[in-house]
Amino acid sequence: MSTETSLMRRQLRAAVQIHTHLASTGRLSPLPVLYDREWDELTNSIRRFELARDKGWQIAADSLLSDLDLSAASLGRRLDRFRTELPRAPAPLQVLGPRDIAADLAALEEEFEEVDLNFQEKKLSVVTPDIELQDTYLGPFRIVLHWEEIGKGTCYCVVAEDPQPAEGYDHVKHPHVTDDRLCEGEGSTAIRKTSAQGRLLDFFTLVKQILETYNPNSAYVALSRWSGGRDCHDCGTSVSDEDSYGCSRCSESVCDSCRNSCEACDETLCSGCCTTCGECNGSFCRGCLKFRPGSRVLICNECLEKGENSDDDETPADDPPGEFSAGGDGCPAPAADSLCLEEAAVPA
Repeated sequence: MSTETSLMRRQLRAAVQIHTHLASTGRLSPLPVLYDREWDELTNSIRRFELARDKGWQIAADSLLSDLDLSAASLGRRLDRFRTELPRAPAPLQVLGPRDIAADLAALEEEFEEVDLNFQEKKLSVVTPDIELQDTYLGPFRIVLHWEEIGKGTCYCVVAEDPQPAEGYDHVKHPHVTDDRLCEGEGSTAIRKTSAQGRLLDFFTLVKQILETYNPNSAYVALSRWSGGRDCHDCGTSVSDEDSYGCSRCSESVCDSCRNSCEACDETLCSGCCTTCGECNGSFCRGCLKFRPGSRVLICNECLEKGENSDDDETPADDPPGEFSAGGDGCPAPAADSLCLEEAAVPA
């Protein structure tokens, strides 16, 4: 028997088993698993923050705020996943037939360099190419589908073949993968539907595409934890330390595209610390702007001086000399009469 024939038989055998399982999943699934890790991390972060605050350790408390934000976001995503995976009354789905499923298995051999069928453990796995996000190497990942778990909650996992964990987070091998679980984001519905219908090629392709995409708003850990860089405060893009700039006002990091400069003192500013002059619309830091006299409009020093010079030009000119001279009381005194001076008596 040729190798190709043997492979086709294995694929058809697996397709029959997968189809049989999918066609029989008409009952409510058990509750999804809710892990304690995210809750424990949040409570530990809260405890450390409260201790630092009670001790008056301002710097330590400030540094723990990012850990609190990260832990809270991670717990929120876990609860959102728990909600989406709650069992519901099954809706009628058109499940692919065994031959169509076998055709998808054959297509996977063309799409991925490594495809593995494990009949003993009832699982199908593929290995992705090397994943790189914004020039950060994360290595290949094995996507493992347990076909007898389809319709029962989480039926697959994502395992790093060449683990490159985030700095300080050994359980996070990818910004969107923690404990071998993928944060599916908007792809959650499509992934559940394709797996339930037996559309294996679409299922594995969707998971691979999510692994090849970085969304800083839904990352378990920011990509900067791998690259040794920072996330731009304004746009969220991960940049290296060499390409990031610290805001002179709030110390947040920004990329070159988001960086602003004060036109007066040339300080680097993020968008939140950059203020526009109410006259010339130039970009300035708050310290280089002043209120326009009699208003709450902030303007730069140059525009302020222009306004003052304009006021001076409208001031009436001085009285012509020679017509009046100020008296001792500040009132103008009449000029001396030359005729009277000539007729004055000259003493003998």
